Amino acid sequence: MVRRWYWKVYLAVMVVLTAAAIGVSLYFRQEAASYYGAADWASLPMYVVQLAGLFGFIYGRRIGAPLLWKLVFAATILEQAWMVYETASDVGPLSVDDLPIIAAMAAIGAVIYLPLLIALFIYAFRSPALWAGRLSERA
Repeated sequence: MVRRWYWKVYLAVMVVLTAAAIGVSLYFRQEAASYYGAADWASLPMYVVQLAGLFGFIYGRRIGAPLLWKLVFAATILEQAWMVYETASDVGPLSVDDLPIIAAMAAIGAVIYLPLLIALFIYAFRSPALWAGRLSERA
């Protein structure tokens, strides 16, 4: 299963974004420890696991088991739903002037995370040849 170049570019972009998120979280450790809860810090290892799944999907490698990636896919959806809820609840009353900013944030979030969700879904649910170990169907 040979993946196209754009998946590899997407993986590189996600690695950079994940490293930046971890770096920023560590840099602002004191402020983050008092403001954010443990759930926000627990999401950092989840990002690394998502990258491992993306790598396995792109390069046709078996990492872990399909059940693990089904759980990672479900956890990724729950994480995204929580982020949308948390962002919406922190905003407060909205005005018409806020709508373009919110729409832009939603569009950027979809561009960033939709390919990840698609890759994790295919990796977990739609790759029986990979998980069965039939190499002839992967090429």
